[in-house]
Amino acid sequence: MSTFLRAAEQVLERHGRPMHPRELARIAVDEGDLLSEGKTPENTMKARLSDDILARRDDSAFMRTAPNVFALRKWDDVLVEFHAERFSKSPLEEDAVVFDIGLIDSIIKQPGFNHEPLVTGSELLSHCRPLLREDAERDTEVVQLVSSFVLEFEGRYLTFQRSGRLPEKRLKGQYSLNFGGHVTPEDLSRTGSLAEAASSLIDPFDPRDGYVALARELVEEVALSYVPACQYLGLIYDDRREVSRQHLAIVYKAQLRGAEYTVAERGNFLNSKFETLGEIDARIEDFENWSELIYTHEREALG
Repeated sequence: MSTFLRAAEQVLERHGRPMHPRELARIAVDEGDLLSEGKTPENTMKARLSDDILARRDDSAFMRTAPNVFALRKWDDVLVEFHAERFSKSPLEEDAVVFDIGLIDSIIKQPGFNHEPLVTGSELLSHCRPLLREDAERDTEVVQLVSSFVLEFEGRYLTFQRSGRLPEKRLKGQYSLNFGGHVTPEDLSRTGSLAEAASSLIDPFDPRDGYVALARELVEEVALSYVPACQYLGLIYDDRREVSRQHLAIVYKAQLRGAEYTVAERGNFLNSKFETLGEIDARIEDFENWSELIYTHEREALG
């Protein structure tokens, strides 16, 4: 059990009530259960608890009793475990997190794949607001935050063909080597609202644990029996196409432990398979432009 999980278990045991990760981390540090040199131990606490529940499920020592509120699972005789609703409504009926397109030049150095972490991520979040996804798709004056996960196992990358059933129909028939989707206010906020101080929001641009804020989309699209290790790759903003001009992708690479996976909603993700970079290169014209940029990044990383 990790240091953070052990500290969370000790604090919950002593205080006997469910807690938010921020409170858990603060008490753990104050009472000597946790020594953390990080600036945001509450984010790491949330990450470790979320990962443990996702990976171990009923075998985890922890459970949620509300969004971002954690308790000991052995209290389930008096507390009800909270399960977030899945696939309850169309993605176009959900709020996206957007910012004005005029800010893009202050965020990225140039269009394309930007590999450096966004050090002003918290500042950007202070300019973000929720907007109905359907409205955001029509509004060319805003940019949506989206997650992008590249799944790799032993030098092979999981690819798929996009169907017409996916919300972004402008990419129908093209291939992708990244999973993910739009970011919602609930992904970033501990209360479900963006109308908070930016410092209280979870920073998805943080290379350490930022992927936790974005993992909802990955978990909904690819079912795994564990939480893969994730590495921050960078940001993609590609103004060559209308669809990518309306989105800023936060890209993480997930290292899988094996080749076993289950793609949810198979009607959306067609012909999924693992491919080497050489195999992708042989038909790169079949892939959408973000995947082309990711492919180039991976080839360059290999030297």
